Amino acid sequence: MTQEYEKTPNPENIDEILVHLSSGCNVRKINLSKTRKVVSKKYLVLDEDKTAFRYKPSVKGSNFKILIADIIDINVAESFETKICFKKKLLHQFIVSYKDDENKTHKLGFFVEDQNEVRFWSSGLQYLSDELKKPEDPIVDDWLREAFDAADVNKNSLLGLKEISQLLNSLNISKENSDVKLKFQECCNEEKNNENGKLTRNGFAEFFKFFSFDKNEVSGIIKEYGRTIFGKVCLNAESMQKFFREVQQQNLSLEECKKIISQHDENRGSYLSAEGVIRMLIFEDNDILDPIHKNIHQDMTRPLTDYFINSSHNTYLLNDQVLGMSSTKAYEKALKKGCKTLELDCYDGENNEPIVYHGFTLTSKILFKDVIDTIAMGAFVQSEYPIILSFENHCSPEQQIVMAQHLKGKLGKMLFDGDVDLNETKLPSPETLKGKIFVKAKKIQNTEVTDEDASETSLKNRQSKPKQKINVAKEFSNIINYVESITFKSLDEGLATQKYFQNVSLGEKKLLQLGKDEPKKLIEYSNKFLVRTYPKGSRIDSSNYNPTKGWVYGCQIVALNFQTPGEMMDINDGLFALNGKCGYVLKPECLRSGNFDPQNIDKSTNGVCKVFIKIISGHLLPKASKDETIPDPYIRINIHGIPKDEVLGKFITKKVKKNGFNPQWNEDFQFDLYAPELAHIRFALCDSDMGVDDFIGQYSIPFSAIRTGYRRVPLLKRSGHPIKNASFLVFIQKSLSK
Repeated sequence: MTQEYEKTPNPENIDEILVHLSSGCNVRKINLSKTRKVVSKKYLVLDEDKTAFRYKPSVKGSNFKILIADIIDINVAESFETKICFKKKLLHQFIVSYKDDENKTHKLGFFVEDQNEVRFWSSGLQYLSDELKKPEDPIVDDWLREAFDAADVNKNSLLGLKEISQLLNSLNISKENSDVKLKFQECCNEEKNNENGKLTRNGFAEFFKFFSFDKNEVSGIIKEYGRTIFGKVCLNAESMQKFFREVQQQNLSLEECKKIISQHDENRGSYLSAEGVIRMLIFEDNDILDPIHKNIHQDMTRPLTDYFINSSHNTYLLNDQVLGMSSTKAYEKALKKGCKTLELDCYDGENNEPIVYHGFTLTSKILFKDVIDTIAMGAFVQSEYPIILSFENHCSPEQQIVMAQHLKGKLGKMLFDGDVDLNETKLPSPETLKGKIFVKAKKIQNTEVTDEDASETSLKNRQSKPKQKINVAKEFSNIINYVESITFKSLDEGLATQKYFQNVSLGEKKLLQLGKDEPKKLIEYSNKFLVRTYPKGSRIDSSNYNPTKGWVYGCQIVALNFQTPGEMMDINDGLFALNGKCGYVLKPECLRSGNFDPQNIDKSTNGVCKVFIKIISGHLLPKASKDETIPDPYIRINIHGIPKDEVLGKFITKKVKKNGFNPQWNEDFQFDLYAPELAHIRFALCDSDMGVDDFIGQYSIPFSAIRTGYRRVPLLKRSGHPIKNASFLVFIQKSLSK
């Protein structure tokens, strides 16, 4: 039978839709899983208790019914034209996927002549299915669940105003906020049978919605891409797909969009509200770093000279270079960070056992053999790509023989002690050299060599000493091959006479001078040979120079003091996050082409990359100090790269008073980059103070690895370790113009 409706349901009113479905409509059914046979016209209705839908009146012997709880998915299919009763008719279809009692999946297609019926049935059934899938625990976010459980000391799943106030302080929400008490009472009143003035988990979830989300930051997204669903503006799979394509520059399938929605919707449904959109944007899957970089993805078959190599200076030290402690732990830490060039300053020790320490200082001493044991144990914990042991050799020939014995005995097959291929003109690739360890040192040259490295790495009292003449033992010289160190004289002489397997070390001052006077020639030189750079000797506190000063000229081994955290190590960590943290990053094409001058570049060279960054808001920021005060946070952006691109101390947001929970900045910054492939961006979060501002966290990233659109920037400690749950949201655009 056919029923007439007094009123067409409002597609935004779910109650009207469900009443309409309970009245029923004419459909034809096709089993898409098996026969694909179209049955005759039936009348489909929703049960009064809204737990199933079925045919009505029921056919004798038929038990056709689909429980709402068994529904997996509802989709709208394309309309098509067909002949029914000798007349052409346009049919519209919605498809229900469901599971049977044996947990097998089936698909049924329902055909109707009225397109509105497809909308009503698909949205109504989806709503009912979503309602059944709501989580028992109303607290969606893991961090909020942890916060509730920590505040609920007596484990009765109830929080009073005092407990809430303490919780707010721990989450950096000012208790001076006059809305706290009002919102607390409001949430208590809304809960049925709540007579004790405390919040249950449900009330707590509602209470925190008020503080957790500033809908203003996503209002533009919702307004432009959202759809009105059940009276609320939301993102469904189709509108989310468009948002990701047009704003995030990502092409996602509808299935991927549905998965994102189910992950971030508090009702585990099919639509994202404003709160769900924010939850999606500050989730780690939306990080600013392109996820391709989390795995080794670059071409690893090019010559070793084509890569930046993660490198440490004075690796044995845990702190300063005068009184600091030497430790094998320092080597262990460096290897775990993906360091592939380790330095060993070796001197004669007692009982014919060489030692490692910072010579002629009060730093402690460690046995050479213990260092090699540590390297043997952890050499390839981060990746299998080759390791270079950079020696500053001050040992007598007798103890050099002992060093050679330890290297061979403890490293075994890992030590590459073969001869170089004199028929080749380029170094082997990291891929070819997997699992191998190389000794970088001076070979026998007329029976003695000059140790020029000590001139700049030493302290003043070391620098005052004449350059030492080192007699190289044959046994030690024989294990030096593809990374043979020689004394640097000039770029011209090196280009004319140097062999492809020989390398030089440049002190910080020499590097800067060559970069200023002969930038193109220095890049040409580093295309052919390995170049190591290291900090100047006056850095007795183990401070670091800016590694981009070496990278922009193609220097592969830019050695830093790994024991000293700070902006320079942050930049180094950022670069070597680009290729699965394997310790090797392919140099940009501009450096490998040999036709690039970092000192003389303008728009006519490559064009200019115009960059727009909006700093939007922070989320769950930690306190800066132990005094438990809520921070006044602000963000500073520094840009490192070629001289024309460096911008330091210019881009700073306003400070937000007493809010480390969700401070809103909403500030725009614009700048041009002339060599974006060599630029590095560092975001630093600080707490404004009366004296010196306190550091809270940072994130450093090569510009080439940045994803555009709305992105989450995770925060890292000084050590480089992540700060749990802490991040801030940015919007980024970049465009190349000639």
